[in-house]
Amino acid sequence: MWGVYFLNLMLFNSINQLGIRPREGLGLIGIVTSPFLHGSFYHLLGNTLPFVVMSALIATFYERDFLNILIGITFATGLCTWLFGAINSLHIGASGVVFGLTGFTITAGFLTKQFIPMSIAIIVIAYYGMTLLFGLIPSRKGVSYLGHWMGLFSGMGIAYLYNITP
Repeated sequence: MWGVYFLNLMLFNSINQLGIRPREGLGLIGIVTSPFLHGSFYHLLGNTLPFVVMSALIATFYERDFLNILIGITFATGLCTWLFGAINSLHIGASGVVFGLTGFTITAGFLTKQFIPMSIAIIVIAYYGMTLLFGLIPSRKGVSYLGHWMGLFSGMGIAYLYNITP
């Protein structure tokens, strides 16, 4: 994310055009590229710490499957945003993936019914709960709340699918 951000700055933010453009054929590339694209330094900074923390938590408990979980959340979030996003909109940033990782962590924690994952889910809710809630309520122009919702639902769904399969 950071490397792409600085490359994008050198190219006058032209790379950001590769974000998700709902229901446009070329907008499909954004499913893969949008998590790496950010509109400002603060946008990037706001996604970095929660991305690292949630990724580390999932990698700790699902080490063997972490990459598949991350790719699944990224793909599902991007595809749902592409399917349901407003026409003529552009969605960039890793916040949908962050919401997906958070949704996965919380949902998987409760589905496993094991003390440590459930405790982590409770800690995540306590620490990140208000940010999560405010990130789902449309209040600022230019923020992809749909992407946040799609990420949350994707993470929850993947946690559910992951925990019902061996």
